[in-house]
Amino acid sequence: MELKIGRDDDVLIMIAKNFRNRNKLKILQELGSKHASLNEIFENLKGEIKYKDNLYRNLEDMVQAGLVEKEYDKSTKRITYRLKVEKIILLLAQ
Repeated sequence: MELKIGRDDDVLIMIAKNFRNRNKLKILQELGSKHASLNEIFENLKGEIKYKDNLYRNLEDMVQAGLVEKEYDKSTKRITYRLKVEKIILLLAQ
């Protein structure tokens, strides 16, 4: 899926805030094309993200911005996260 953002779009501001944060970029790279729980992401980024509550807040910010999707996995009975978009297109000119 791709996300197209116009230059006057409020979504552009939310996404820009997410790309400004190094930890959020690492989380996006970690998710790649897989589903992962908060604990799995934390374990894989343990040396880079110090506190699990910061990781949770970062993930929730990215869910709000539409970059990450949060879903309940019935088989494992846990919440998992995955990338919602593979490509972001910024439309700067009209």
